[in-house]
Amino acid sequence: RGDGRRYEVDVQTGERAGFFPVAYRAAFEAPAEWTVIRLPVDAFAATARGEPVAARPFDPARARTVGLYIFDGESGPLRLEVDWIGLDMGEAEWASTLRVRLFDCSPHL
Repeated sequence: RGDGRRYEVDVQTGERAGFFPVAYRAAFEAPAEWTVIRLPVDAFAATARGEPVAARPFDPARARTVGLYIFDGESGPLRLEVDWIGLDMGEAEWASTLRVRLFDCSPHL
């Protein structure tokens, strides 16, 4: 659950675009109530340094790192709670989706 703001999942596979790592990104909104967010594999766009790049389609089996980011330009506190992140290969209509269940990653200063 979260604060209703828009976040991005960033998955890196080790691919590079020139000198820069390729990140596959997909956006989601973090609702106030606990929910499972399903992100279809084809929702992940290849980027390098935040710009779109030509790269092979996202293959979750090649994932090395997963990050969560917010780029909405708003300052102040945020709330994003994630219980788990995983790959859902079960249901046919959601095969090859990344599932995110939201956890607390608020800054503790």
